Amino acid sequence: MIWLVWRQHRIEAALMAGLLALLGACLLAADQAIRSRAAQFGLGDCLAHYQTATCGVKVLEFNQSMIGLTLSGSVMGLKALPALAGVFLGAPLVAREVEQGTHRVAWTQSVTRSRWLASHLIAVMGIVLVASAVAQAAVNQVLFPVVDAQDLSRGLIGRGRFQPLMFDAIGILPVAYTLFAVALGTSCGALLRRTVGAMVLVLVLFVGVRVSVAFLARPNYMPAVTTTVAVEMPNEQFTGANVPPGSWLIDSSAAQGNGNLGRVLCVMSPSPGCLDHYQVTYQPADRFWPFQLIESGIFLALSLLLLHATWLLVRRQTA
Repeated sequence: MIWLVWRQHRIEAALMAGLLALLGACLLAADQAIRSRAAQFGLGDCLAHYQTATCGVKVLEFNQSMIGLTLSGSVMGLKALPALAGVFLGAPLVAREVEQGTHRVAWTQSVTRSRWLASHLIAVMGIVLVASAVAQAAVNQVLFPVVDAQDLSRGLIGRGRFQPLMFDAIGILPVAYTLFAVALGTSCGALLRRTVGAMVLVLVLFVGVRVSVAFLARPNYMPAVTTTVAVEMPNEQFTGANVPPGSWLIDSSAAQGNGNLGRVLCVMSPSPGCLDHYQVTYQPADRFWPFQLIESGIFLALSLLLLHATWLLVRRQTA
């Protein structure tokens, strides 16, 4: 049974190895570019020992240069990898067997359906887990210095590790996303019994679930911190300078001196009825890892539920 499962999934293993090699080459090039920029601006130990005004200037210049380097496209490519795993590894797992008719042989032999499904899932999920964990370790090594620098620059509030573009691409969350995508693809394949239809469905559902969790659930994992920032000059713009570096700025509402939210222009000094202070809501930077763990737990729990649903579908389907 083990040899048969390996023969059926050796192509996926080879593709994963090739993808890891390609990703490693791209990350190596990105790492060299980032290190070159850091050396160019003399960043040195400023990320670890951010204490002097000189470091502040260096970090700001480095961040501005990284904007020109444009890592957004590369990060977006990394975020697409979990979905691709669900589409090309998860969706065909059961659906391909049914389409080709080989399930009539596989499901009527001495090997039970549960054992057949478990063997294939262990093989595919094991390959995906190892590949995604290795890839994510390399991604974190390359991207975390950039994120650390963005967190330290108050002028770039909202562009650090908590921004949606980066939060989904670093830490441990992409590994949970990948396992969820494969589990979702397997369930869609068992439900539709058509590979192409399952591929389309898993892509739609995967994007829908991720967007919903990111925008509806993520801001509420922990109670946000709300504070006020006084306005020193008439019509002063909120810049984020009074929010701790690396925080996730959720809302900054202009407030009047009488307590009402809303902006009324002041021609003289701030007074009741015009802009008096900002009411700021944010998630502190030190909640990054708790948020990563919470969201990873959500997607791993969903993965287990989907795998259980797949097992029920396979057991009840006619051969």
